Amino acid sequence: MASITTRAGKGSPLTNAELDANFNNINAQLSTAVITGGTIDGATIGATTATTGKFSQLDVDNLRLDANTIISTDTNGNITLTPNGTGTVAISKATIVEVTDNTNAALRITQLGTGNALLVEDDTNPDATPFVIDASGNVIKGRTSQVAFSGTTPGTLIANNVGAAANLGQLYYANNSSGPFLLLGKSRGSSGAPFTTVSSGDTLGTVQFEGADGTGLIVGASISTAVDGTPGTSDMPGRLVFSTTADGASSPTERMRIDSTGAVEIRGNNSGITSNPPNNILRFLDTDTTTTGTQPQGRIEWQVSDSSAGAPVTAYIESTSQTIEAGGNLIMATAPTGGTATERMRITAGGDVGIGTTSPTSGLQTAGSSSKSAFRTPNIAEVNTVSATAATGTINYDVTTQSILYYTTNASGNFTVNFRGSSGTSLDTIMSTGESMSVTFLVTNGATAYYNSAVQVDGSSVTPKWQGGTAPTSGNASSIDSYTYVIIKTGSAAFTVLAAQTKFA
Repeated sequence: MASITTRAGKGSPLTNAELDANFNNINAQLSTAVITGGTIDGATIGATTATTGKFSQLDVDNLRLDANTIISTDTNGNITLTPNGTGTVAISKATIVEVTDNTNAALRITQLGTGNALLVEDDTNPDATPFVIDASGNVIKGRTSQVAFSGTTPGTLIANNVGAAANLGQLYYANNSSGPFLLLGKSRGSSGAPFTTVSSGDTLGTVQFEGADGTGLIVGASISTAVDGTPGTSDMPGRLVFSTTADGASSPTERMRIDSTGAVEIRGNNSGITSNPPNNILRFLDTDTTTTGTQPQGRIEWQVSDSSAGAPVTAYIESTSQTIEAGGNLIMATAPTGGTATERMRITAGGDVGIGTTSPTSGLQTAGSSSKSAFRTPNIAEVNTVSATAATGTINYDVTTQSILYYTTNASGNFTVNFRGSSGTSLDTIMSTGESMSVTFLVTNGATAYYNSAVQVDGSSVTPKWQGGTAPTSGNASSIDSYTYVIIKTGSAAFTVLAAQTKFA
């Protein structure tokens, strides 16, 4: 290699002219020269007083210097390498820093002023790719200064400009089932006692998402975890909390919690809300824009992990579309022992409830089997209409409104009863062929005994089949006459009516 002229032992430093002359002759990398303190191979450069900030030892085996490189020192003996004119100071290949004394750092940068301790940048685009360690020890990528997040300055900041990937990634290489970790830890101890037990309610870590509002960053949402009980040795109960910031607010509110038992809470304050939707919703969104009939839209499912049972689904609640429109059915299913979950109850898009049937045609429809009845109840309350009305003329009996109609004022004439579903719905519409319906009409009579002289269904006359085989020709004076009717649909707009009249004093 090229030789270096020194003044070892002469007691005076090399002059700048001598240094220039030496380095102008160097056209290959220095392979053995060592800069130690303020000397090169023992030759003193500048002052020799040891001060903070100068190299204790730098092996320049991998350092390549331009022929016009100037080596200078300050009054403290610190060495500076600078280019002369268009020359450069460059590291031509990987620089290896070796420490033989393992009690000291391999590389120490001491910031004596208030500026950044380290700045690494691309000289062609210095604003796009800086890497900085500032005077406080904060690590910053993408900027040369820190940014406050909701008043808190992070110790490490990764800022990405337009065109740069705004990502923080971990890639784990291993031929096993493990993956990368993001670890957040909390202790109530200090550096001298780092593992002092935390307390119930202590936050163990938070991931916070913030956006700029024009003047600074504010929180839009967060995910945090906290101690959810009393911790102990090998015992750390925890909960997971999801929070979002409402429109018009500047801080997040807890919306969902998974506690230490696995219970899930959807939280929302509905104070003052008088209409839907509430502030606590669990929503299943079907993103299909071409919905078809009977298409599933979402399911809540229960399953056991018992290996002997084959991990079956024991029950589920599912929503399906009824037609190509948005209307949907709600289906509830259960599984018998050793069987498959099967639909047991359905609420249709129109609000009809079917138990044991998938196509109910009434508000509540049940279906039994050859081994069990369709419906059983220890008692039932029927809807009665009690009205201070005198029976006379044509009386419209709406079967969807009541089971018993009771007129408490004395009848003023013979009357016709017309059975219908309601004012806008025919009885023929709400009944299917083979179905029957029972209703009662209570009529109060005074001294004159008026009676039911004719029967109609949906405005059409029907001749009832009266109990005893004979139609009544009068009522009962000073009493309540009870008329009971069994209406049987035998075909389209075809009905048989069984009627009876009973006197109650």
